[in-house]
Amino acid sequence: SVGAFVLRASEQGKAWEQDKALYERLGTRIEQRTGRRVRSAHDLLGKALNPGSPLDWAAVHLGVPSFRAPLWWVPRQEGYDVEREVADETDWLLWNDRELEGEGFVPWRPFDHPTLGKVEIGGWKPFTRFEPPEEKLSDLASDAVKVAFALTAARPVLGAEVDVRDRGAGLYELSVVALNRGGGPTGTRASERQRRSVGVRARFVPSAAVEVVAGPRVADLGRIESGKASSAVRWLVKREGKGRLGALRLEHPKAEDLVREVTTP
Repeated sequence: SVGAFVLRASEQGKAWEQDKALYERLGTRIEQRTGRRVRSAHDLLGKALNPGSPLDWAAVHLGVPSFRAPLWWVPRQEGYDVEREVADETDWLLWNDRELEGEGFVPWRPFDHPTLGKVEIGGWKPFTRFEPPEEKLSDLASDAVKVAFALTAARPVLGAEVDVRDRGAGLYELSVVALNRGGGPTGTRASERQRRSVGVRARFVPSAAVEVVAGPRVADLGRIESGKASSAVRWLVKREGKGRLGALRLEHPKAEDLVREVTTP
């Protein structure tokens, strides 16, 4: 892909800005690692909406922070003293003359078309502005990888606080709170708003000597922000004597499963 900026989701307008703080944090990380500036896709479109955006689709339906990283854009050319934020059409033409010796652009000329009549033909040769020069591919690929590594900061990491209490008569109460120790939420706010967010699942797998008296087979602990905790889920189990009660499993599609052994106090 070509473009002057790394773009982030929000192509459908201001209503999709619930995750702005997350994008700003990740955008700063991307800019520090790559030197590429990050822009809201909505801002780049001049406030126009873009229904069907793949960025917003990923943010909502997959619940992930979504970015589009362009591979390249020509640099601003020396000797062209017009104030501009990024390289414009004149820069492209200057670059073509200096780097490609003019081979990437065909001058416009009149042409007598058999059905359309008198027209003009010319312009950029196919792929000139979409395929970077071969000698730049290695550095450009490295930049693209840096964007991917920067986004690992948004990965959720599951943790758990487990409290086991002896209630007498061989009964034990397990109280579990799921934690998110990673740098990003388990799902975007945009996905939660559209009811597409997948919650953290908690399961208690009892050992052979343990009977589950009360508690869910699977508990949905919902979406968890970075550095936050879920509400508590509880099981009441029965075991004769002390020892292993079973295993707690926390699962989420975007995080590594957590397995914690649970024993009597």
